[in-house]
Amino acid sequence: MFDNLNDLVKKFKDDLKSVQQHLKMKTVDIEKKGMVSIKANGLQEIVEVNIDPKAFESGIKQELETALKSAINEVIEKSRKMVKDEISGIAGDIDLDQFDDLL
Repeated sequence: MFDNLNDLVKKFKDDLKSVQQHLKMKTVDIEKKGMVSIKANGLQEIVEVNIDPKAFESGIKQELETALKSAINEVIEKSRKMVKDEISGIAGDIDLDQFDDLL
């Protein structure tokens, strides 16, 4: 009985490790107001930030800061959803909504 459970745990760990490697390669991106774009991977790591040079010329510092904050928050949320979608494939019938704080 415990051998089966150990096998299931090992398979889940292996599957999870595979998903993590896959998620490191997958990216999502967000663009805000034509001034800033941010790209994050499935591990919620910011992998790219682009700021339109015109944003500096126009002297709209506060608008740029607001766009950056909004883009970062949205790209992280989008990345979390991507993680949840990926993990749901290996979680089977487990309700992942109870793990929203972790994903």
